Amino acid sequence: MISMGDFTAMNGQAVNDEMLESLEASYAAGEFPTGEYSVGGVIHGAPRALSSEGSAVLSVKVPLAMKRAIQAEARHANTTPSAIVCSLIARHTVEA
Repeated sequence: MISMGDFTAMNGQAVNDEMLESLEASYAAGEFPTGEYSVGGVIHGAPRALSSEGSAVLSVKVPLAMKRAIQAEARHANTTPSAIVCSLIARHTVEA
């Protein structure tokens, strides 16, 4: 296993390899980790917007090679190109 070492999550919580292994073991066993619980059933479909304002389309031109790289990363991560780009923008705005 590749060690991630200690790092801080976006919400400020310190996270280390031991914590990640514990979470992985709980979820793999079909259980919630200590302190976590479900507030309802699984909701299929797109996640809710992160704000009450809703969402908007933002058109951005990128080089074709960059678009292909984003699409490949999305396939690898089993998500959408939009989700990849949104996470990059969110990370950049949090760090700014």
